[in-house]
Amino acid sequence: MIDVCPDNPIPRRTAVRQLMLGTAASVFGGIFRPAVLSAADPVESIGTLNLKTGDFPALLNAGGSVRLNVGLDAPIVLSRAAGGVFYAVSARCTHQGCIVNAYDAGSDLIRCGCHGSTYQIDGTLAGGPAKRSLDTYAASFDGVDAISVRLPGLTFAAREIAVESAAGETRRLRLVFNPQPFTTYQVWLREDLNATARLVPFGLSATGVLSQTGYVNRNLADLTPVVTLYVELTRSKGFFQIVQVVTKY
Repeated sequence: MIDVCPDNPIPRRTAVRQLMLGTAASVFGGIFRPAVLSAADPVESIGTLNLKTGDFPALLNAGGSVRLNVGLDAPIVLSRAAGGVFYAVSARCTHQGCIVNAYDAGSDLIRCGCHGSTYQIDGTLAGGPAKRSLDTYAASFDGVDAISVRLPGLTFAAREIAVESAAGETRRLRLVFNPQPFTTYQVWLREDLNATARLVPFGLSATGVLSQTGYVNRNLADLTPVVTLYVELTRSKGFFQIVQVVTKY
C-alpha cells in the first residue's frame, strides 16, 4: 500500500506519482508535498515510490522479492536482504534488454531467462553474457513496514489544472496529464489538509456523467498521449491527487 500520510488509507498497491493540489480559488496553483512523499520533480523527473511490506507478502521476510510495474520503460525488482536491507534494481537485462526474473533466494541470484545472465540481489553482475550490472535505485526501509524507492526517469506530471465550469460552490475541474504506457490511474480528493483522502469518480468529457473510477492507458500509437479527466469539487476548496496503481509484473 502506498501512503500519502500516515493516517491516509490509499488503497492497496497504489502509488502516488504526482500530486496536483491547491484550492479552486487559486485554480490549483500550488504543489503540496507531504512528509512521507516526494512527488515527481518537474526538472529531474524523480519520484518516490512509498509502499508497505504487508501489501506484498514476499517482502515480509529476508530473501523475498517482487517485480513491480511502476510506469518506467521496465519493471523494477524489489528484494529484501538480511537485516531489513532492501534493494531496488531495473528488471531490464543489460545484455539484450529482456526482463529478468525476481530475485531467487535458493540460487541467491536474479536470473535472465533469455540468455542466462545472472545478477546478485543488489544488481551486481554475477555471470554473462551481460557485461555490466543492472541499473539500481535508492531504497530505504523504516525498520517496521514502510519502504521508499527513488525512481529517476518519471515523466508523469500535470500539464494543466483549470476550472472548466462553476455553479455556486460546485466546480468542474479539468486535469490534463501525460500517462505512462500500460498504467492505470485513479483520482483522490482531500477536502482539507487534515482530511482523509478518498477515491472520487471522474469523467472524460466536460459535460458528461462522472462515473469512472479508473483510467487505463492502452495507447500504443502515441508515445506521449495527453489525457484529460474531469472532476467536481462541491466545496470552496479541496486537494486532488492523481495516483497510479502499482501492480506485480
